[in-house]
Order: sequence, then C-alpha cells, then structure tokens
Amino acid sequence: MAKRRLSKPTVEVGEYRAKSFRLPDDQVRWLRRVRTQALAEDVDLDEVTIIREALSRLMTVGAWPELKEYLVARAALGPRRGPSQGRGRS
Repeated sequence: MAKRRLSKPTVEVGEYRAKSFRLPDDQVRWLRRVRTQALAEDVDLDEVTIIREALSRLMTVGAWPELKEYLVARAALGPRRGPSQGRGRS
C-alpha cells in the first residue's frame, strides 16, 4: 500500500522563514510519536508539518494577552539556554 501524503492547507499566507530552535526531550519524543503513529496509518508526515499545525492551533487560542500568564510562568521555570539567550533584553 502506498503511503499517503497529506495535502497542503488550502490557505497559505506569506512566505516561509527559516527558524532554528531547540526542543526539550519530551517534545522531541512527542513529535516522533505523532510521526510514527501517522506512518503506521500510511500517512507520511514530517516533523515540520506537525510543528506548523500545532503552532496554528495554538494561534487560535490568541496572542500575548491570552498567553501572557502561561508564557511568563514558563519562562520563570529556569534559565534560558542556547544561542538566543539574552537576545532582546537590555
């Protein structure tokens, strides 16, 4: 049986921009698990597609006002790591 590729969304706005970031191990495991489950159903998804869809769904929740409390609490959990550390702060 041939693997199915999901069709692209019917609405695409703007250009794609390259972005590089690190994910915690539990999120990497989640991505792999979703991809593995999709492949088991003969749906060939890459991790970028999964991340884009997850972000699109999060965008329906709102932006800064709706996410502020959670994002501030999340940032307070520990020091930032990686190349973006300290960027945008005075």
